[in-house]
Amino acid sequence: MLKSLMRKESFIKKINIDHDTFDITLIDQDNNVINKSTLSAGESELLVLSIIWGTIHSSRKEIPVVLDTLLGRLDLEHKSSVINNLIPQFGKQCIILATNSEITKDLFEDLSPYIANHYTLKYNANNKNTLIEDHFFNRQIKGETLHEF
Repeated sequence: MLKSLMRKESFIKKINIDHDTFDITLIDQDNNVINKSTLSAGESELLVLSIIWGTIHSSRKEIPVVLDTLLGRLDLEHKSSVINNLIPQFGKQCIILATNSEITKDLFEDLSPYIANHYTLKYNANNKNTLIEDHFFNRQIKGETLHEF
């Protein structure tokens, strides 16, 4: 999964996870250890997402996954890679909590075939409560009626 998400094609060859300590070792194409502190914030996020996916995938169980601010640290190319390669592999119980700046119109369209429900949480300062609205930041999935604010 990591190879399909990262732009650097030959950067990481293998991920080793110690069975006793759960320490993670990254191995490059020349079988050298990669210092994890050299990874960018986005690369670190892709690594963690790949490990989560691998853990779930190897369990062969359908479990719920909640991803908060999933795309916040990623550039557009990596956002697209996560939306198109990772999210469809998480199964039917994936909840994504996102801001309107994380998911562009194009990314929303790529994601829409995998969306069962979408909501916008809107805080009402007068009533000091949060309203749940049945749309995603004024975007609609094909075939639905958009409910404006």
